[in-house]
Amino acid sequence: MEDSLVTVETGFIDGMGQLADYWGYNKVVGWIYGLLYLQDGSLSLESVAAELQVSKGNISINVREAERLGMVKKVWKKGDRKDYYEAEPNLWQVIRRITRERQKKEFDFAMETIKTGLDGLELLESNTQQVRFARKRLNQMSSFLKSTNAIISGLLSLETLKGAAVQACPVRSRLPGRTSD
Repeated sequence: MEDSLVTVETGFIDGMGQLADYWGYNKVVGWIYGLLYLQDGSLSLESVAAELQVSKGNISINVREAERLGMVKKVWKKGDRKDYYEAEPNLWQVIRRITRERQKKEFDFAMETIKTGLDGLELLESNTQQVRFARKRLNQMSSFLKSTNAIISGLLSLETLKGAAVQACPVRSRLPGRTSD
């Protein structure tokens, strides 16, 4: 039984590392979150390092990143000077924070790229079919990204995914086992 639990925990922690890597963060950030998420209580920095078999310095750097992302928080234990950490149990809050950060970075970059392209087209003295086509495509891309950004911003403004988001879901009544309300 205990070996099976370790296998599940190890798989989950590794999966969180892969997810962190996918989002562009260090795998150790995900490992820390995965480890702490499965803890019934907090762990010290030293305990996290020992459990993950990663240096304390590496854990220290990555726990600060996880803290900045709202994945973990530092907790105080009376009479103890060590730093202890616990995971944010509300996964939606973690996803919101990470998505908001990635959204700003990626959308700002994409919009700046499009603006640079449109500005470059305006400087051209010719108004050939190719220039008009490129301008049309860049304007379409800009419009699409602005709409997508607005949709994501609206979704991220929800405090929870319960209630409003579930009610607004157009496929809600078509989910298996659901009857229309």
